[in-house]
Amino acid sequence: MIIYGSRMYGKRNVINGWGECEHCGVYGKNSSYNGRKWGHLYFIPLIPMGESVRVLNECKACSNGSHLPESDVTEVLRELRNDIQNALARLIEGEKNFDYHETELPCALFLANNIEVVKCLDDENLVDLVVAALKEKELHYPHHMVNGRLLEFQGKLQEAGTAYQQAATEEPDDILPITSLGAIYFKQKEYEAARLAYEKALESLESQERLQILGVLLSLYELQKDFAALTDTYEECLQLVPEYAQDKPFMKGYKKACKKVGREPVK
Repeated sequence: MIIYGSRMYGKRNVINGWGECEHCGVYGKNSSYNGRKWGHLYFIPLIPMGESVRVLNECKACSNGSHLPESDVTEVLRELRNDIQNALARLIEGEKNFDYHETELPCALFLANNIEVVKCLDDENLVDLVVAALKEKELHYPHHMVNGRLLEFQGKLQEAGTAYQQAATEEPDDILPITSLGAIYFKQKEYEAARLAYEKALESLESQERLQILGVLLSLYELQKDFAALTDTYEECLQLVPEYAQDKPFMKGYKKACKKVGREPVK
């Protein structure tokens, strides 16, 4: 039997972490590294295929990840550093939002969402700069959020949950730490705690902003076999997005939930 194919070789600057795969949805280990794809014969690399890239969050379960040309990494980091410094400057000035490419964006949200990107791009100095600046200026809420994301990346879910709880104490009206805490509970299979967190976040949202959380709750209600809540949530999704009525998998799930509670599907 001839063994041939293609795979990444020459892995460098490897960063290992934990997260939920964007491709297969599995929560588990991932890795980021510099490398190049080669065609191989009996796993001996023979033919280079494309340029060297920075692979981000390659999933151990499905082997998928994001690819950034290695030649673009420096520019991406330069732009990211500028945006991070702008967000930090606004926080230090006492503001919650900053101008992100002509859009007003919450500083804490931007820092929390991008600290993992910085980590995966192997810029530990920038990670340390962000953490040190937030701590030195006693910016407790964004510090807890950034710390929580870093702990999640390290696979320390219990400690990450504590950080998000501290963030929620600092900003009780902000849904970001609540949904982040809900995600932690979900990963730990503490479904009732996750449900309560997401339902609490839903209380302060209106209209289209509710869709993403409703999608998570659909999964939670199904796991808990709460078909009444599941049916109500399907119907709210249909109210917000009537086009879902043309989505066969969505409608199949909805009709199944209706059958479980003895309710006729809304037409």
